[in-house]
Amino acid sequence: LTTFLAAWWSTTHRTGTGGGGIALTVLLWSGLVGTLCGGPLADRIGRRRVIAAALALATPCLVATFLAGDAPWTLPLLGLGGAFLFAPFSVMVVLGQEYLPRHLGTAAGMTLGMALTVGGIAAPLLGALADRRGVQAMLLAVSWIPLLAALLAVRLPDPASHRG
Repeated sequence: LTTFLAAWWSTTHRTGTGGGGIALTVLLWSGLVGTLCGGPLADRIGRRRVIAAALALATPCLVATFLAGDAPWTLPLLGLGGAFLFAPFSVMVVLGQEYLPRHLGTAAGMTLGMALTVGGIAAPLLGALADRRGVQAMLLAVSWIPLLAALLAVRLPDPASHRG
């Protein structure tokens, strides 16, 4: 998403690279807000619930963003999608540490490392999809990944059953 967003934005909105940079900034700043809100919310309602709900809510926001074209509400939708998309990141690290309480560093490293590694591996494949079907089609396809992750998150076991 972060790799291709600026290119899609500047083309769709005819803003040039500056507009693409603004869109990427909105996504990442709203992601910061989502990250800051995700932890306290998880403390109140539970980690797995926050992960699943935030990821499930990210998908409609992102899909609507990429279908809205150059509508004026595209940037707020992108911001909302970014907040939901990034809200579970710190929560997932903590949940990983709860699964491996005697290996906190390993759990944190694996949680973040796997996310970055999978993204890095997927980028060339997504680039090939963008070359064949267009950047918008690729971004729409990527927008459904959080929903798939949400469906997996609801099946996560209780961390108390994985102590050790």
